[in-house]
Amino acid sequence: MQDFDFLLVLDVIEHLHAPELFAQRLRNWLKFAPDVTILVSTGNIGFIATRLMLLLGQFNYGKRGILDMTHTRLFTFASLRRLFEQNGFRVLQTRGVPAPFPLALPNSGVSRLLVRLNKIMIVLSRGLFSYQIFLAVRPNRSLELLLQSAEERSDIRILS
Repeated sequence: MQDFDFLLVLDVIEHLHAPELFAQRLRNWLKFAPDVTILVSTGNIGFIATRLMLLLGQFNYGKRGILDMTHTRLFTFASLRRLFEQNGFRVLQTRGVPAPFPLALPNSGVSRLLVRLNKIMIVLSRGLFSYQIFLAVRPNRSLELLLQSAEERSDIRILS
């Protein structure tokens, strides 16, 4: 059996109509590859700017950002974590990513300062101040893999 130890990056989960089905299929595809690390990134619908817009009665899709018109599913830290855990993955790492101030404002000292402040605020409240959600996940060991390993160990004992 070949050992797998590679990285898969997902930055499309918010564009899928059925991310649960995708996660199930991904888990099945990786049932013999427990060492694959998957990096997942998506916008955080719980970001303070989105919450403030909702408070003001605004929920406007646009060409980019969390409310990009092509996004079909929106996630919070908890809902994204739950999506992967319920489909046979374990979460290795969860991080919040600050807002892209240098893209919104001229790339200056002010935008860099805002990014630094945003990072501090993320430490205080990740769900409120993270613009993006970042997860690192791995598939749980599958029954098929455990059975295969048991058979291999049994064959080794028989041959010894």
